[in-house]
Amino acid sequence: MIFLNELFSQPRDKEIAGFVKVVLPQVLIKTVYEKNFIVQEAKKSMQGAVKSCTFPETIDVLVEGCLAKNLTLAELSIGYLATLV
Repeated sequence: MIFLNELFSQPRDKEIAGFVKVVLPQVLIKTVYEKNFIVQEAKKSMQGAVKSCTFPETIDVLVEGCLAKNLTLAELSIGYLATLV
């Protein structure tokens, strides 16, 4: 999570869009994990991703999160989408 936080905190090119599509869903799931340290790092990573990785793949991941059965995950996804837009 710390690596991803550092990775997403810098502006990124379209070259990592495939990486984002694979990794970001797992980071989004970790935002509702039971360990507080992991949750905090995952949230920082997601905040960085929505600021620096404005790709269609990022939007796809967040839309899928909005459809999650976990209400907390869906609410966080909506918040990240609002930040992205």
